[in-house]
Amino acid sequence: MSNTHRINRSLKLRPANGNSIIVGLAIFLCTFYIYRDLGITTLVGWGTLLALVLLNVVLRLKFRVGIPMGYQKYAYVFIAFFIVLYLLRPESRHDNDEVLYTIAMCISVLIVLFTDPNIKEICSVNKIFKVFSLGIATYILFFKIFPDLYWSTIYRFISESSQALAAYYVPGGYGVPIGGSLTLGYYIMAVGMLVSFTDSYGVVGSVKKKGRIFDTIYLIVLFLGMIAEGRRGEVIAISVSLLFLFLSFKSMSHFYLKLGSIIVVIIVLFSTYNYILEYVQSVPFFRRYALTLEGILAGNDITSGRIELWALAILLFADNLIFGIGFGGYAYNIPSYFRVIHGEDVMDVHNCTLQLLCETGIIGTFSILLPMIIIFVGTKRHLTKIKKHANGSKNLIIACKLEEISLGIQMFFFVLSQLDPAFYKPIFWGFYGFSIILSIMAEKISRWQNKHDFS
Repeated sequence: MSNTHRINRSLKLRPANGNSIIVGLAIFLCTFYIYRDLGITTLVGWGTLLALVLLNVVLRLKFRVGIPMGYQKYAYVFIAFFIVLYLLRPESRHDNDEVLYTIAMCISVLIVLFTDPNIKEICSVNKIFKVFSLGIATYILFFKIFPDLYWSTIYRFISESSQALAAYYVPGGYGVPIGGSLTLGYYIMAVGMLVSFTDSYGVVGSVKKKGRIFDTIYLIVLFLGMIAEGRRGEVIAISVSLLFLFLSFKSMSHFYLKLGSIIVVIIVLFSTYNYILEYVQSVPFFRRYALTLEGILAGNDITSGRIELWALAILLFADNLIFGIGFGGYAYNIPSYFRVIHGEDVMDVHNCTLQLLCETGIIGTFSILLPMIIIFVGTKRHLTKIKKHANGSKNLIIACKLEEISLGIQMFFFVLSQLDPAFYKPIFWGFYGFSIILSIMAEKISRWQNKHDFS
C-alpha cells in the first residue's frame, strides 16, 4: 500500500471521505466573479457552501466525529469574533455591504472549522485553481489584443453594472473586467501562480525538467495576464509574494546567493530605467505602467488619490485612538468632492492597516492583526522545520508545498491590503480561510509522518 494511500485512509473523515468542503470552496472561489456578471447575488454561492457545511455537521453528529482544533482555527475564530463585536457598535456601518461581509466571514469560519480534506481533494483543488487561472489569463490577454470582439460579444451579455465598469475603465488602458471588477480575477490567478511556482521552484521541486518548462511558461502567461489587466497593486503583491517564497527556499547560503542576484537585477534596472521607459512607452500593452514611470520621474502623485485617503485616515485615528470611529465608518467621512473626481463607489482607505486603526482604534487593530501574525509566523516556522527533512519523504514534500502556498496567499493579501481594500471584501475570507486550511492540512500530514517514522 503506497504512502499517499495510507495518508488518505488515515486522514479522511469517515462519513464523508474528506467531506468535499474544500472542493466546494475552491469551485466557489474560482467562479464567484460570474455572479456579478450575471446580476446574481453571491449569497447563492455562500448559501450553497453553508448547506455543504451543515450536511457535514449532521454527519459528524451521526458518527460522533469531533472537530480537531489547532491554533489556526482558534485565531481565525478570534478575528471574526472581534470584527462582529465592532460591527455591533452603533457607530459602525450597517448597510447591505456590511451584512454581506459579516455573512461571508461567518460562513468562512464554519468552513475552516469543519473542513477536513484528504490528499486527493487537495490535488483536485490545486488543479482547479490552475485551470481557472489559465482560463482567466487567456481571456484577459485575448480581449486585450482583440478589444473590438469584447465590445461586440461579451459586453452585450453582462449585467448593467459590469457594462458601466468596462465602459469607464477599459478605454483608460485597463483590461476587461472579471465579474464586474478589475481585482477579482487577480485573486484566482495569484493562487494558480503560487501552486505552479511551488511545484517547480519550491523547497523541493518535484516536477521533472519538462514539467518545469511547462510551469515556467504557465507562470509567464499568468503574469502577462496580470499586467494586461492594468492593476499595479496586485502585480506588486504577487511579485512580493513570489520573491518572499523564492528567498525562503533552501538554506541560508542559497538565500544570500539569491539576495545578491536580486540586488544585481535591481541595480541593472535602475541604471537602464530610461531605456525601459522608452520601450514601455512604445508598447500599448504597457500603457498604464509607462504612465506610472513617467509620474514617478516627474514627482507626481501616482496613487490615484490614495495619499489623500491615507491622510484622512490618520487624522480620524488621531481623534479616536482607543476604539476608532466604528467598523466601516470611514465611508461616512470621505469628502463628496473626492467621490466626484474618483468615483461614487470609493468607500475605503485603500490601506487596510490605516483603516483598521481609524475604525477600530488601537484595541481593535491589535485584536485583529495579532492573530493573523500568529498564523503567519506559525506557518513559516512549521515550513522551516519540515523542509529540512523533506527530501527523504514524499509526504513531507506535500506538506512543504501546502505551507508554501499558504504563506504565499497570506503574503499576497497582506501586501495588497496596504494598497487596496482587499481585507474589506467578503471574498477575502474565503481565500484567507483556504490558506489556513492548507496550513492545517500540512501540519496534519507532518504529524502523521512523524508518528509513522517512530512507530
